[in-house]
Amino acid sequence: YTLSLDVCSSDLYKTEEQYWQIISLKEKMKTIDSYSTLLDTLYKDVNVAYKAGLISYNDVLKVLLKQSELKMNRLKLENGIRLSEMSFCQHLGIPYDSTLVLTDSATVYSEPSVFYADHQQSLLKRAEYQMVQEGVEAEKLQLRMKRGEYLPQVGVGVGAFTYDIGEDFTNNLMAFGTVTIPISDWWEGSYTLRQQRLKEEIAQNNANFTADQLILQMEKVKSDLQESFQQVKIAEEAVGQAGENLKMTDDNYEAGTIGVSDLLEAQAMYQETSDRLTDARCEYRVRMAQYLKVTGN
Repeated sequence: YTLSLDVCSSDLYKTEEQYWQIISLKEKMKTIDSYSTLLDTLYKDVNVAYKAGLISYNDVLKVLLKQSELKMNRLKLENGIRLSEMSFCQHLGIPYDSTLVLTDSATVYSEPSVFYADHQQSLLKRAEYQMVQEGVEAEKLQLRMKRGEYLPQVGVGVGAFTYDIGEDFTNNLMAFGTVTIPISDWWEGSYTLRQQRLKEEIAQNNANFTADQLILQMEKVKSDLQESFQQVKIAEEAVGQAGENLKMTDDNYEAGTIGVSDLLEAQAMYQETSDRLTDARCEYRVRMAQYLKVTGN
């Protein structure tokens, strides 16, 4: 069955690196298959040339050695893919199936600027920042509550009374108030309030430090994303150069101006640069996911 990266959104960032590791290994398998085709063709050519007495058997052995080396690498790669897929499925909590196909429909190599975010705005969405801000508000509330405990208590009342003087009755209203000042608790209250203010300052300093660290983290991951994208571009140029070198070497081999060793070296160089490009592209996707995570997107 087919598994897209999009369906793993509940655990997207934790599985991203493992996912792209499998993709990388499968891309390398394609490179091995292509290299294997080249070697098979080369073997037929050198075998014909050997039988015609144009080259020594040593050249044939060189090709056979490369084919054996490629078979061993292919076996290791197949085992690596299988184990990685089993681990990936176990991590997601789904049964492993040997027919599993990983796909990704997203644009893989967009410019990193497409994903850039306002880090100050992203900071407000980070759970770590929200948590320390709640801590600051809690300490402020504690300070207000403590201050209220040591404020004077005011009481207000209203009363009525009547004077009976002969036949005359006089009604009067009387308002009164009381103020209770906890003098005995002043010294203790002053100390308690100073302690609570100190706690509030500590919480605020911790919030400021956390905010600075989160901004620094976002800047660092952004820098890593930019660097990773440049690595992709460099790797693409290297593959292009290795491809041109392979074509020229193959032409010279066909013309009989160079030997089998030179052609094998050019083929190996092309495979190596192709593998590096695969690693660079997958690394870029991992860096992209990390940046989207730390910016809350």
